[in-house]
Amino acid sequence: MRVSRSCSGGRQPHPDEVAANLRAGVPATRRRALPDVRAWADFTAAPELVHKRLGTRLREGRCPYVASTFPTPKPGNDEMRAVASLDLYDELYYRILVGRVSPIVDRALGPDVFSYRLENAPPGWSVRDIQAAFELRRERGEALYADNHCNAMGVADIRHYYPSVRLGTLMETLGRLGLTDESVGPIVNFLGLLPSMGAPPGLPVDLESSGLLANAVLIGLDDAMAGRVLGHVRLTDDSWLYLQSEADWPDVYGAYVLATAELGLEVNTSKVAVYSKGSGEAEHVMQHGHIAYLMSRPAGHRAPEEVTEELGWHLDQPNPDWDVLSFLLGELNGDAEGLKVLYTNPEMFDEIPSNVGRYLLALAGDRRRRKKIDADWLIDRATTARGPRSLAGQLQACRVASRLRMSKAHGKRLEELATDSNSRQYSPLQAWAATAWGASDAHRPGRAVECAEHSDDFMVRRAFALTVHPTASTPSKRSRWCQKLSSVDADLEPTLARLR
Repeated sequence: MRVSRSCSGGRQPHPDEVAANLRAGVPATRRRALPDVRAWADFTAAPELVHKRLGTRLREGRCPYVASTFPTPKPGNDEMRAVASLDLYDELYYRILVGRVSPIVDRALGPDVFSYRLENAPPGWSVRDIQAAFELRRERGEALYADNHCNAMGVADIRHYYPSVRLGTLMETLGRLGLTDESVGPIVNFLGLLPSMGAPPGLPVDLESSGLLANAVLIGLDDAMAGRVLGHVRLTDDSWLYLQSEADWPDVYGAYVLATAELGLEVNTSKVAVYSKGSGEAEHVMQHGHIAYLMSRPAGHRAPEEVTEELGWHLDQPNPDWDVLSFLLGELNGDAEGLKVLYTNPEMFDEIPSNVGRYLLALAGDRRRRKKIDADWLIDRATTARGPRSLAGQLQACRVASRLRMSKAHGKRLEELATDSNSRQYSPLQAWAATAWGASDAHRPGRAVECAEHSDDFMVRRAFALTVHPTASTPSKRSRWCQKLSSVDADLEPTLARLR
């Protein structure tokens, strides 16, 4: 596989293609582990400027331009997931490239692959909601399990799947689907350059574009399982295999191991198991027993106090079930009763940071409830580094702080985090700290421009620029600010358009 020094060999994006991808990509920017500070609002408001700058970057061979790795926790163990943090222009171009091949990839997938299925066709493409995908997988799994011929269920998945994907395998797979080098080459070249910039190898984690490609790579696994099992239900690399007999499992699993090895992948043996029908274990896997009960009619609506009590009980267990804890936190629906559990169990921020962030954002969105959030506690969580495992929680705390009006003292701590040279490798955290500082009493537009001017990271520079309100100061001063920042980085043009 040959990787060129840039992706400029691909077809230049059309203005309408850029605009459609910007609009369609907005929901995903809020859901992911590293949400964008403005959900692309500045770019969606100026698509023609984005198109112009993206075209310039492609002609200059600056796409991809920069990437880094941000660690996020895998709940319940010491492992960390390396999430790639991409420049916004690079992420948009990656989305455009994958969108062009997405209909062919989606048509090649079997009906029992449920993750990252197209809902809308490109250029403004979107994929199925993840919760809907989980529910559809469960329904299909239960239907296969209820079949009279089914007497066992096997489960398996792949170790560190996204980083393990070989780009040569991806290129070969897409080629077998009938895609040309003209459409596949720029994708592979783009991905091949990211590791040299600091991103993990393989497919960038937590991006919809990667999810589509991850499905494509495992078409060979789907083919290997076809005919050997009654059904193969797949959610990306998480497989449920339905068998006529438990005695079939050694042969099926052997074929599974062989097929993954031929794709250059490795089975995650810690998640491999086979269950006989009627044992109750298969049902638990498909429904996640306790969550299924909580969602059932008999469980009914429960008072926040009851949910909070159960949260505390699960947290007291030697090995808490973080999936259940995440569900319970969501069940509180933004009720402040859960705050006392967070205050006494700070490890929740480190284990399930996105879920804690969503809960606190729901509180912050309510005028009465937001006052119950302890600002000192929140800023401590945001600005106190406790190792790599705390970083995702710090980011979410800054995200919540950006929805509140922090005091001048709190704002100064956020500014220090946003400008800390020791945090430069974690630009998403710095960007959110800058955004939270911008919502505090410590914010000054002139200082924001100065910070943006002296930052050497586009993500952080843009975040500081976005804290300057379109009505700040006088028109002449705003014009000078825009001129100064534009001369520092012309890629800020879409962001600065709101100030002109």
